[in-house]
Amino acid sequence: AVKESIYGQLDAIAPDRTIFTTNTSTFLPSDLAKFTRRPTRFLALHFMNGIWEANIAEVMGHPGTDTKVFERVLHFARQMHMVPIRIDKEHSGYLSNAMGVPWLSSATALVAQGVATVESVDRSWMITMAGIQGTHRPRVAAAAPLGPFAIM
Repeated sequence: AVKESIYGQLDAIAPDRTIFTTNTSTFLPSDLAKFTRRPTRFLALHFMNGIWEANIAEVMGHPGTDTKVFERVLHFARQMHMVPIRIDKEHSGYLSNAMGVPWLSSATALVAQGVATVESVDRSWMITMAGIQGTHRPRVAAAAPLGPFAIM
């Protein structure tokens, strides 16, 4: 109820040119857009944890989002030196969370089953991601500075 109230209040005072965005992965843009007078100017702009290190901005509209507004937000993300990731259809959790939750669940299960320690799981992930990124360094991976438990 808080987000709905806030968007309603902002809608009442913001200029008509305002573009509303949400960063929450709990609600879809269409869930919140209906609380404004201008659902065509509402979409999601989602940043990864470690915003400047991850350098990704997921942009997700809803069926009523104006195409020009969507493109403008993609441009805005580029201006912030982010890599905009276009999401073509509303999906809870965006792309990053939708892919990340199973990864974090698997890491948790491995530790819970006694297969490995938290430290081993994190270290394995960091080194594996370094190899995938082509660094092949057996030390801290630049491509994955954090493992799943460090992220949680």
